[in-house]
Amino acid sequence: MAMTAGILGSTIVWSALAAPPLEFTGPGGDIPDDFNGRPGIFQSDIVVPPNGQLVSIAVRLDGMVHTFIGDLVVTVTHVPTGTTATLVSRVGKTSASSGVGDSSNLDGDYTFDDEATGSLWLEAEGGGSNFVVPPGDYFPSAPLTGVEAPIDPVFANLNVAGTWRLTISDEAPQDVGLIGSWALLLDVSGTSCPAQCLGDISGDGVVDGTDLGSLLAAWDTSTECADLSGDGTIDGADLGILLAAWGPCR
Repeated sequence: MAMTAGILGSTIVWSALAAPPLEFTGPGGDIPDDFNGRPGIFQSDIVVPPNGQLVSIAVRLDGMVHTFIGDLVVTVTHVPTGTTATLVSRVGKTSASSGVGDSSNLDGDYTFDDEATGSLWLEAEGGGSNFVVPPGDYFPSAPLTGVEAPIDPVFANLNVAGTWRLTISDEAPQDVGLIGSWALLLDVSGTSCPAQCLGDISGDGVVDGTDLGSLLAAWDTSTECADLSGDGTIDGADLGILLAAWGPCR
């Protein structure tokens, strides 16, 4: 069963979703403005339970509103491994040492997917400060050039379990925005784990002694369904996650 995990403060909320692909959603919020050369940073985390190895990934930004698209750098990171991919970076800015990027705006839902054919840079080009880049599917793009920069190879065969982090950096002053929520869309292969929530190794809807026994039996191995942290080893990090989730899935 696929699940949605949203983290806001210390609260994790799960709900069942259809698969494939697996879809996991995280909370949005305000995107702070750059201040005196210090970028404004928005971050949001999603915890993904064990589900196999990654084949492909797409990231959807829902309710993304921001003036001056050239301010923004958007990345996604698999925190346990420190693996990061850039979705888009300073659209229209072609020099690392000068320029401010494109003045077009964002307002809607934008999906970054290697299979998409749309270019965010080309859509924004020449639009001006009153132009809204059409919501839709776009390929991830490289800094300074806007050429396609695939993200599937960055995360290929990675164990999808653990925390995934969206980072939106506003790197120029005077324009602000917000994001309503975001989603990871994951195609995976390998082990299919029955968990109904993080820590529910047995898949019975409750994190309890049965799951603790399974985790301890897998200690110091790489048993995928017990690797709650996604770091490749069953250890104290996984035990801590399981104990924190103790009780019925919610």
